[in-house]
Amino acid sequence: MEKPAHVLIVLLVAAILLSDNFLENTSDLDDRIAELEEDNSEKEDEILALNQEINQLHHLVSDLNAEVLELRENNSELGSEIERLEGDLSIANATIANLNAQVQGLLAEISTLEAEIDNLELLLANSNSLIEDILSEIPDPLEGCYILEPEQTFALGPCPPAIFIIGDNPSNWTQVDNGTYTDDGAVCWNGTDWASHAVEVSGQVVNLRVVGTYEIHYNCGEATQVTRAVNVVAQNSGGGQGDGGGQGDGGGGQQGQG
Repeated sequence: MEKPAHVLIVLLVAAILLSDNFLENTSDLDDRIAELEEDNSEKEDEILALNQEINQLHHLVSDLNAEVLELRENNSELGSEIERLEGDLSIANATIANLNAQVQGLLAEISTLEAEIDNLELLLANSNSLIEDILSEIPDPLEGCYILEPEQTFALGPCPPAIFIIGDNPSNWTQVDNGTYTDDGAVCWNGTDWASHAVEVSGQVVNLRVVGTYEIHYNCGEATQVTRAVNVVAQNSGGGQGDGGGQGDGGGGQQGQG
């Protein structure tokens, strides 16, 4: 019995000795537990936030996967469209090559036609020259019929009716204050004889005081009317006749054929 009692005493003393440290350690443990629980709460909050972020990332990944799928579908459609466009481009290139070949053919035809045109133009020029040569050899219907001189007019052979202007035509006169225009007249062949007395004179009255151009007409039977132009020019213009005298510039007689 003495031994258990001794043990009990030892235990009681030990308990007394350890009671303050035990209580102190217990209090520290409570504080540590509270601290750990607070840390655990913070970690749980962090885990919750991370889980929310993970969920958001899952949604983002899902959206990205859907977008990738859509892009793949679009890429497939674009690939088909590219193939179609490449086919159209190939057809267009073939068409262009065909058109270029046609253009080259047309250019060759144009070159041939231009050479033919040059040959035809040369042939036409030669033909015109030949025609002119032939026409130059055809005698004038009145050639050899008349010899017209200032004072003498003769008829040779059978000739159609015609009127011949005597003197210059056009006839140029210088303007004068006192002067009278004198017309040289015309002669008429009626087909068988001279009929100068039958020449009818009409037209404008020449006024040598007034600058201008006057026309005098001659008619005779079936002969074609002929006209003399009389030019009255100012005194400082030079040339012409004055006071009814002096020959001016101008050509020979004019004839009208019936």
